[in-house]
Amino acid sequence: TPNGKLDRRALPAPAFESAQTFVAPEGEVETALAGIWAEVLGLPRVGRSDNFFELGGDSILSLQIVARARAAGWLLTPRQLFERQTLAELAAMAAPVAHDADAGNAVPTGIVPLLPIQADFFAMPMARRHHWNQSVLLDCRDGFDTGALAAALGDLVVHHDALRLRFVEASGVWQQTYADEETCADLLWVRETATETERLAHCEAAQRSLDLARGPLLRAVALRTGDRWQLLLAIHHLVVDGVSWRVLIEDLHAAYRARLNGEAAALPARTASYQRWAEALRDSAARRGEEIPHWQALAQFDASLPADEAAGSLTIANRASVTLTLPADLTQSLLQRAPAAYRTRVNDLLLTALARALFAWTGREDVLVDLESHGRVAGVDDSLDLSRTVGWFTTMFPVALDGSGEIGTAIRTVKEQLRAVPGEGIGFGLLRRWGTPAQQSALAAVPKPEVVFNYLGQFNASFAEGAAWRPAAEGAQAAGGTQDPAAPLSHPLSVSGQVLGGELQLTLAFSQNRHRTATIERLAGALRAELEAVVRHCTSGAVGLTPSDFPLAGLTQARLDALCLDAARVQDLYPLSPMQSGMLFHSVFAPEGSAYTNQLRVDIDGLDPARFVAAWQAVLARHDSLRCGFLHRGDQPLQWVAKDVALPVIEADFTGRAAEDVDRLAAEQL
Repeated sequence: TPNGKLDRRALPAPAFESAQTFVAPEGEVETALAGIWAEVLGLPRVGRSDNFFELGGDSILSLQIVARARAAGWLLTPRQLFERQTLAELAAMAAPVAHDADAGNAVPTGIVPLLPIQADFFAMPMARRHHWNQSVLLDCRDGFDTGALAAALGDLVVHHDALRLRFVEASGVWQQTYADEETCADLLWVRETATETERLAHCEAAQRSLDLARGPLLRAVALRTGDRWQLLLAIHHLVVDGVSWRVLIEDLHAAYRARLNGEAAALPARTASYQRWAEALRDSAARRGEEIPHWQALAQFDASLPADEAAGSLTIANRASVTLTLPADLTQSLLQRAPAAYRTRVNDLLLTALARALFAWTGREDVLVDLESHGRVAGVDDSLDLSRTVGWFTTMFPVALDGSGEIGTAIRTVKEQLRAVPGEGIGFGLLRRWGTPAQQSALAAVPKPEVVFNYLGQFNASFAEGAAWRPAAEGAQAAGGTQDPAAPLSHPLSVSGQVLGGELQLTLAFSQNRHRTATIERLAGALRAELEAVVRHCTSGAVGLTPSDFPLAGLTQARLDALCLDAARVQDLYPLSPMQSGMLFHSVFAPEGSAYTNQLRVDIDGLDPARFVAAWQAVLARHDSLRCGFLHRGDQPLQWVAKDVALPVIEADFTGRAAEDVDRLAAEQL
């Protein structure tokens, strides 16, 4: 002011930077994790304030992050990545890997309890259970040394215990046990073909060659057609899933390179066995009784879909599919831009689009969908590291999704419906399999959805640019029939999504005896339109918060909306501690008081103002409490944390001024 006093009202308000501002990683851990994130997500760089899920990360990729961090010497868990989603927050949780971290992961033997998904498989009527596989067909640029490849396949079976599982039926009860470690002969077939017909015939034979009781449950075929080499890997679905393939291909290639060089394979340390996970799941079922009301509430919904032929059979032989592809630019927007708008994950947005398309088709606001998940969830036994464990972990559970209303409302509603699922859905299968008779009876009343959804993530992230082994361009159909034609379809409609070559592919599989192709093509067109609309909405400046963003606050959507928070600025929101509540009460009713203001005055010789301010800015960035604001209107006071805040600084020259002037300035700051 003209009289030399500081006008506090004229000071600029704290400036909040965009969450997209790049801030370079700091320190060894952040630098290492930034490199891992960039590699897995296919990005040129990652900053310390970047959010994993807003960059296109998903629960499947989180397992790759954990596995690669472990290989780099840092121990993390998927739960930590979900709870600490920025690079800096996650790095603060990382601990060095102990040298004996794999000491408890000895080679398992004996009986393994069937997981719920495996028990469901054996409950389906099926004549030829040995023919129900997953497979990958790879183009192999440099051909093969078949001796080295055979040895590498043996290394793979020795290292991953699930590949040694066997299944035997006795008195109508199926049991899985481990075979001897040495049982890995005749895994590789080598075939030369002159025509596509011959090549496909060898693939078909391999798909039918597995034996549940005697093994093997893995078959590899090295195929040579002219100058082109391909590798078919067919594994029975009972012992593999989508996450497992990423680990298996990486390890097989590493073992092959080692054998090619005349060396023994040195694969990453074993993680927890499939057996230990199965036992942990069985034990956890008894602790999930409080989840029953959530699942029982789903019994009220209609799970059926419209059908062209209501009694049409559902078998693999009648299976057809319609695939829609999202171009690379829209896929990139979906993965790396759209999630930030409503703090969603990619799965939330895909399911919102599906719910809206199904709402338009069925006319029902709430549609019941079976949701598949990779199944490696936290909260069962967090001492078990499953980041590189192979097996069939899949969980399947029903969710009711409401895609009605305008797009923003639908996104928030679906997001909250998914967050409300207890324990990431794993309890539904556990209680059906190992619950009390009363619990099993309660869940039996929940109707089975006629549509299942599964997002498999970014498979291209598993293959480096220019890699010697890459997925064959022809796709899955070139690998032969993975399932017996007489086997039943699990659902009348299956929607699966995967990112391949930077493009999202959504495949709608159905029985031609139940639905006409034209019907599913119309549904696919509606799904594509809804997905494009969701991406446009989320990348056009829309933002929104939901109660699950701030679980500690315990707010309803209406109460949260009433706070009128700037979604782009808020990092977190939670209640005050009792001591803080008392301080806030006195500060609100005595705003001129300074009893709770601390002031530190220091004389510093040789101060560099710019570096001094930068140092304090770094402190602000590190400590959430220094970026807090307080909301005291309403039933409960809350504190909110800003994502970024610029330090308000006053720089004044008191050269030649009296000491009393400095004292006066200090007093005015209280």
